Amino acid sequence: MKEIKNYPPNYSELQRFFPLNLPDYVPLFPYGDILYNPSGGEIAPDVLFHEEIHSNQQKKFSTPEQWWAKYIYDRYFRLEQELEAYYLQWQFVKKSLGSKAAKECLEELSDNLSSPLYQLNLTRSQAKTKIRKYAIY
Repeated sequence: MKEIKNYPPNYSELQRFFPLNLPDYVPLFPYGDILYNPSGGEIAPDVLFHEEIHSNQQKKFSTPEQWWAKYIYDRYFRLEQELEAYYLQWQFVKKSLGSKAAKECLEELSDNLSSPLYQLNLTRSQAKTKIRKYAIY
């Protein structure tokens, strides 16, 4: 995945729907095979893995624009896509760093998924349960 220090082509649309100026939020935007990293900061391996999952999800659509449109306008689709990415990110951490790190990671991922960013109206506890119980069929 190629990384670019810039905003994605659909950034103005994303700004209309999501609170992208949250404190401590470092935005990353997978758009096809490009990862837009406006801050230019270093990306942790598990976070990069998460974004690569979104890139692969987009390949099931004709264009990244179609995936993003569905992601923006369909809350259930957004939840489904994020659950898959967060679950696999958690498993990545568990395999590479062990169960203690995975436990800490799950707490952080639950905070992220329940944050106002995703507009999913989940509590931290609900997010944690959904990530833990997610199964890929």
